[in-house]
Amino acid sequence: MKDLEKMLIDRRNELETMIENANKCIDGAPEGRLEILTQNGHYRYYLCNGSTAHKALVRSYIPKAEEKLAALIAQRDYAKKILNYAVSEKSKIDALLQVYSPRETQEIYERLHLGRKAIVTPLLMSDDGYARKWKAASPEPLCVNSFPVQSEIYTENNEHVRSKSEKIIADKLSLMGIPYKYEQALALKEKVVFPDFTVLNKRSRKIYYWEHLGMVDSEAYIEKSFEKISLYEHNGIIPGKNLILTHETKSRPLSVKVLDEVINTFLI
Repeated sequence: MKDLEKMLIDRRNELETMIENANKCIDGAPEGRLEILTQNGHYRYYLCNGSTAHKALVRSYIPKAEEKLAALIAQRDYAKKILNYAVSEKSKIDALLQVYSPRETQEIYERLHLGRKAIVTPLLMSDDGYARKWKAASPEPLCVNSFPVQSEIYTENNEHVRSKSEKIIADKLSLMGIPYKYEQALALKEKVVFPDFTVLNKRSRKIYYWEHLGMVDSEAYIEKSFEKISLYEHNGIIPGKNLILTHETKSRPLSVKVLDEVINTFLI
């Protein structure tokens, strides 16, 4: 249900494109009605310019060399049908979007007096409220990565991270208001792992795990990384579904453009 508004808007955009293309097909299209007969397994096209009652008197054969005329009329008729349905559906979506306001019910709790918030259980939490609750929740299991952080790199949120690229990712997430946790413990069937980032899409409330592969030009590093990715996959954490992967080499650093595309695709 979180994606309903986006789905409606996306569909409306599709319909607007459909309507525009249909109008282009109709504008300037030839006049007349197309009739199609089958003869010896072949289609024969006729142009009818009279009324239905007198079509036999005004029907003229369209020779094969001029079949483009038949195609233009057929495309026009198809476009008219598409136009009718698209206009009708778009008007219904526009009307629904005018009254569809899920954020209003979410914000009722957020606007309560702090004293009321302390004793009221929200029936529907806002996206920001849900994000705050998620961020504050204690991880399971309660443990930290024992592998030492050897860099002197800190994020804008004063988190000690392992690389400049992790700082770039963390700062970008923070700048865009996307909740994340750095190296939070994740219990898989086989062992506890520490994803580089555990990230929440506030709108869909879906959790993603993000691994940045910082040295894919190192054979030993990539072998270890693939072992971890395989472990994720065996636990239903699949690249492109709920596992985000970025990478770089010494000569090809993390692309900020790609980073933006990843965030916009999965987390906005």
